[in-house]
Amino acid sequence: WFFLWLLPVSNIVPLPTLRQDRYLYLSSLVVAVFFTNLLLTSRPMATRSKQGLVILSIVVVLFAGLTKRYSNTFSSDRAFWIHVAETYPQCSSAQFESGYECWVAKDLNCAAHYYRRAIIANPKNAEALGNMGTTLIDQGDYSQARIFLARSLEEDPNNSVVYHNLAVIAMKTGEDKDKIAQLIKKSEELRALEKKRDLNVGPFRYE
Repeated sequence: WFFLWLLPVSNIVPLPTLRQDRYLYLSSLVVAVFFTNLLLTSRPMATRSKQGLVILSIVVVLFAGLTKRYSNTFSSDRAFWIHVAETYPQCSSAQFESGYECWVAKDLNCAAHYYRRAIIANPKNAEALGNMGTTLIDQGDYSQARIFLARSLEEDPNNSVVYHNLAVIAMKTGEDKDKIAQLIKKSEELRALEKKRDLNVGPFRYE
């Protein structure tokens, strides 16, 4: 029963959620039943309550420590994803989500840090490459931003956000100004197709 209860959260079939610790109480029920049965069947009646209180006290202390540890982890989406990213550094999607939450919080250094880690974990992660470009635009590093946006297009040539952000760079720097109209038109065309497919797109750098 212990392992059966673990199956829904074991990620044998990969799910978007890497791990769901909050469901582990299901498998802990089996442990509780085991200790209760052991206590009731192998101890004299006079000592059962005292030994039961000792076991309960140990469990409370252990769970209190876990509760304190996880209270910060679940305090916000950003804290949660950073915890996941640090736990699974090889998971590009976890690094990407951490970068996005940092970007939403306007912590650009944090966003750049985790986007870079997402790209290291998966150099072909088009979304991470594109969002890294967006972050670099926000930081004013247009030359590096253009490099990451170009790499993103190599992996996904149909990302409307990337074309939009390339147009922003052209407006900011004056380079390739003759391509601005073409880039904006391409972005709008792809955006319309994405809306039809009901797709979620990454962050624009609006000006």
